[in-house]
Amino acid sequence: MAVFKRGITNSEFIKALNNLYSDKTSFWYKIVNDNDLFIAIRDEYLSVYFKGQSLCKLSFHEGVIKGETHKKYLGVCSSGYFVSNDGLIINEDAKIRHLSELESIKENIRNYVGKEKFESYKEVMDEKNRVIDVEITMIKNKVSNPQKHSDYEISSIDYLSLEKNKLVFYEAKHYSNPEIRSRTTPKVFEQVDRYERALHNHKNEILHSYKTILKNLSDLKLLKKGSYTKDLEIDFNPYLIVFDIDKKENADGHLQKLRSHFGNRLILKYK
Repeated sequence: MAVFKRGITNSEFIKALNNLYSDKTSFWYKIVNDNDLFIAIRDEYLSVYFKGQSLCKLSFHEGVIKGETHKKYLGVCSSGYFVSNDGLIINEDAKIRHLSELESIKENIRNYVGKEKFESYKEVMDEKNRVIDVEITMIKNKVSNPQKHSDYEISSIDYLSLEKNKLVFYEAKHYSNPEIRSRTTPKVFEQVDRYERALHNHKNEILHSYKTILKNLSDLKLLKKGSYTKDLEIDFNPYLIVFDIDKKENADGHLQKLRSHFGNRLILKYK
């Protein structure tokens, strides 16, 4: 990846969202006040997540808040996305016609939630963890002679927590994930090492992006009072969280290997 860039610089977008929030019947008011949803700020757009799945993408064009939601979440079993204008789904094939119908959309999304995302988002939605971003793509490795999108290896670390004035990154794996298991070297070793290198390589871009994001979150009243800080630092050593471990598996050889490699950066979550 040449540049890491996140944050909303268009003040009219922020203003439009705040105007919508003043209307308690609006889809944006309902999204903000739904404790099951996580709002992530991207590069001039927002992504709204439910249990690790993207409920919608929101951007701003010519005074209108544009949305994109996967068809399967709107009751149509096919690939692709339906577009919305200020919450209203434009395509009449959609079984759900407005983004304010959150419970119906969430019910459809539940059919596509995997174990790993389900457990990871328990941590994301826990207020004490102060998570400010998820699915953070910092690495796009190009293979030789790329021909199509799939020729690029894209890696995203799972979530980012604001701990005092420090940005702390976490990778989450379910205990059954083969990436934490190997007779030689688990894939997760190299994966987290790549994240660490990316944090160093993109340090200034990351700090600039998250200063912008924190201001965005503050302007949108999505941060608790006192959470906004300009004096940011980066923890360059990502943590690994392994979920859903049975206590009888505590002596498992794979876990011992993870302990030896990550030390206190390994967090184990038991059933």
